[in-house]
This record gives sequence, structure tokens and C-alpha cells, in this order.
Amino acid sequence: MSINAIRTTIKAIIEDPVCGLETFFVLKDASGQYSIKKADFTADAQSELKDQFKQEINNKIADNDALNLMKITATDSRSDVIYEYDIPDADQAIEIKLMTQLASNTNFSTFSFSNDGVDNIKAILMIVGTATNNIIIYKHVYPVNLFDKKGIFVVKNRIERVDNSMIRISGGFDFFMLNNVYYVINIKLLESKYGFDNFVKKTASTIVQSIKSLNLVQDITAFEARVVEKSFARKLARVSSQSLILSRSVTASKVIAFIGSHPVLKTKLRFDSTNNKIILDTKVSHDLFIELLRDAYLHSELTDENYHAIAKDSL
Repeated sequence: MSINAIRTTIKAIIEDPVCGLETFFVLKDASGQYSIKKADFTADAQSELKDQFKQEINNKIADNDALNLMKITATDSRSDVIYEYDIPDADQAIEIKLMTQLASNTNFSTFSFSNDGVDNIKAILMIVGTATNNIIIYKHVYPVNLFDKKGIFVVKNRIERVDNSMIRISGGFDFFMLNNVYYVINIKLLESKYGFDNFVKKTASTIVQSIKSLNLVQDITAFEARVVEKSFARKLARVSSQSLILSRSVTASKVIAFIGSHPVLKTKLRFDSTNNKIILDTKVSHDLFIELLRDAYLHSELTDENYHAIAKDSL
């Protein structure tokens, strides 16, 4: 779906007069197994929660004309972005895939504070819309929003003992599913809590192997060693979805010829004594080489100018 199609579809969902909301908790037990439990709200609380999250969805997506859509494997420096979670199924976070489980079955038992335990709540899932036309949103739950029954709190200007466990549900959400496709709002959370950093490093290592097969670099040892660096691995992982050089198997000789004719690259990248391989012995050369693989060095046929374009969309 395009970003306009996403906005239009979501707008229709939340403006439907019969738009409803169902809320579920994601629990994780001591063995690491996940389960879904239905949340039981009073009618007033349910109505207020629905209005709150309909407004959140509207503000973040439906009415946000500045919003861009990108694949998570091809992130760049653009802001106001939602990301399609396009990584292979085997590498997707188990928690995020629970949205698909919920879409196919909502017949879960009701959450019990006494039996299930508030500390086991890891996320909140909400179905917004109708049974046949909806968006499922995923909200990560931080420990600070969970309160055991043993505590003293301020209640209406007085400090009182509260004997019941509580969960605080504030605004905002982190991921959503629309038409069976996952999307990411909070990429920092995805990186830190949902395994995306591990996927990035794995992808970066795969790219290094592809580079080796080109027989283009004199000694790739120092370059390869930097895969453990988070920021470097992220840059390198982007090559996976953006490099026509790798996907089209551009020959080493053609790459060498391009560098030698480019007004900037020919002054910053060096070749070995045979002029057949690139020397990557500095961090600057590493970054330049990654940008080269991403085809970021463009030439305008109209103005005859050269450009460095990190953010670009294919026509």
C-alpha cells in the first residue's frame, strides 16, 4: 500500500459510525512463552479509551500529510516516517506477530489481576474498527506503568494505600497491522527491545560476504570488523535493499571505472598497485564505499551536475 492508501484506509476505519475498540494484554510467563488475554473494562472506560486512541491514530497517520512510508530494511535520514516491517518471517519479533494471531482469533480468556499477575503484562493490543475492517495497534508496556497492589499512591489529593494492582494506559502506540502488513512507528523501540539490532548485524554480515564475492576490495578485514558497531552495521544493512550494484552483479571493473571517473570519489578512494581493487583502510573510505554500494553518487543529465543523494525513491 502507498502512504496515501494507508491514510485513506485508516481514515475510513476510524470515521465509521460503528467503529469499536477491543483491548487485550500480551503476557509473558516465567518460561518465556507469550499469551493473549482479553482486558475487561467498564463501558465508560472503554468509550474513553476508544476516543483517545482514535484520536492518536488520526493524528499520527490519517491526518499527517507530512508522513512518509519506507521499508524498515531501507531506512534513511528522513523524518516523519512509518516503516513497513519487511524483514523475513523467521527474523520477525514473536511479539509483533501476535497481531496476526489476534486478527484470526479474538476468543481469549479474560485477564485476571489475581491469577495472571500485572508484572507479566508486556504489551497492549487493540483492535480498532469492526470485525471485517480494522487496524490492530501494539503498545509496549514499560514496567513504570505497572503497579503491584502493595503500594501507596496519591488519590484525589490524599495519600492512600491501594490494595489492588493497576496498569496505567497512556496515549501513543508503537506498531500496527493493516491489511495483514506490519508497520513500525517507534523504530528506536524496535531496535532496543524487539530484536531489530540483531537482524541488522546479521544482514550486515551477509552484505560483507556479497562484497567479498565481487573480488573488488584488496583487504576487507578492517571493514568487516566494524560490523559489531551498531551505527556502522545499520549503514551497511541498508545496502541489502538499496544496492543495485550487488543485486545486478555489476562487475568490479565497472565499479573501478566509475570511481576513477567520478570527480569526488577518485580523490578519496585509493586503488592497489594494479588498479584493480579498492583499498579500504580508513573509516572515511569505509563510509564512502557503503554510499557507493547504495548508488548514492548520482549525475543529472539535465544540469550535468553530480549529486550525493542518500534519500531517493525509484520512479
